[in-house]
Amino acid sequence: MANDTKTHPAVLRTCVVCVLGLFVIATCLPDLRRLWQPTGDAGFVSDFGGNVTETRPDGPANRAGLRPGARLDIAATDPQYRFLAIYGTTLSAGQELRFAVEQEGQVRHIVLITDPEPMDLATKLFIITRELAMLLFVGIGAALVLLRPSPATWGFYFYCLGLHGAPDVVAPLEFGSPWNHVVWSLQGMFINAGFIGVAVFGAFFLHDKPTGWRRYVLPLAGILVLSFAITQACVWPTLNAGRSVATVGNVALGIQAFMALIAMYGLIETYVV
Repeated sequence: MANDTKTHPAVLRTCVVCVLGLFVIATCLPDLRRLWQPTGDAGFVSDFGGNVTETRPDGPANRAGLRPGARLDIAATDPQYRFLAIYGTTLSAGQELRFAVEQEGQVRHIVLITDPEPMDLATKLFIITRELAMLLFVGIGAALVLLRPSPATWGFYFYCLGLHGAPDVVAPLEFGSPWNHVVWSLQGMFINAGFIGVAVFGAFFLHDKPTGWRRYVLPLAGILVLSFAITQACVWPTLNAGRSVATVGNVALGIQAFMALIAMYGLIETYVV
């Protein structure tokens, strides 16, 4: 009975570690196809509010008359193009994008054909290097949790899962609606969890029995994970309703910065104070 009591948590822990790691691997490795089949580039960048912040000179968006300062009108865009309009990328070059924009006080519909993304030798080597680093990163994080489970190693593992740095552009494009939204939202959740993991690792590293402010980091992390899950689930319905998600995005960035500061303070206090 004693062995069974110890085995069940270990099996559950192994399953959780594997599922989390496999999701990250499954959403990152598809980007290797970009080495021989580049994605389609719409030639513009937009923020959380749907505001166009940048257009590539001579790119599809620029040729279609889209300029920085315009706002994507998702509510007036055909549903089949809404995700791609926000994403600004298609699975392959030559795909058509149709969306509505509000520019200079007028709403108009834009049609553009995506160009192949720039893909020189340096970019290819960069993609390969980042994917290999992701595999190493996730593997080390998983091994630490399995060999020595603790809040610190779990925090480090979530850091590895969310902030590995590997490209994960292709995965959401392989699915139609609503699954592309689901994959995109989960990717966002993992990034946010990575920042929370950094804070947990910083608070618990060399502090298996936390005291003082460190005792409150885990409850705070749980609250933030739930909050991020709720806000991430609301992003796409909000955009579909034609409303801006700029506030949600800015709050998320603020919390990410706060988590990073907690991690830095925890590590500095461990080694300096």
